[in-house]
Amino acid sequence: MNPTREQLHSTYNSKDTDELISLYTAGVLTNDAYETLELVLKERNVPLPKRPEFSFEETYRRRNHFKEFLQGKKSPKSTFWLVCILGNVVLLLSVVVYVVGLKPRVMVGPLVTYFTYDMFTLISFWRSSKKSKHRAFKLTLFLVTIFPLTIYSQFITIALSAVLASGVR
Repeated sequence: MNPTREQLHSTYNSKDTDELISLYTAGVLTNDAYETLELVLKERNVPLPKRPEFSFEETYRRRNHFKEFLQGKKSPKSTFWLVCILGNVVLLLSVVVYVVGLKPRVMVGPLVTYFTYDMFTLISFWRSSKKSKHRAFKLTLFLVTIFPLTIYSQFITIALSAVLASGVR
């Protein structure tokens, strides 16, 4: 919840001038907070220091982590554990829930999802390992662990759907 300008004004009025100046020069305030703080400092006849270049909004704005993984901006270690391992486990669990819950006759949706996620995983890991000294080792690790995990997940999904389609419980 963002405070209103009136709340900011009362908070800044209760603080010491030296504390306000250090807060002003720290560069961690939003634009509304800066404008309110400048008003309080002008009321106290304090000369305003130069506003810092640091911007709270630009520093902490929401980042697109999927895009960063796809562009290879994340480390190979985080790509391996988050995208390859954790992502495949979550995908497997969600597809199993889908298959058990809806009992679809055609498995096109889950298989397209697996294929799309496999491509995302492969591209992310390939690009993130470009910066690594041991790229061949990491790509081998990827091929040895992730593709069998994905194929095994697809096999479980298809087998589960076949069992559910036959009516056996």
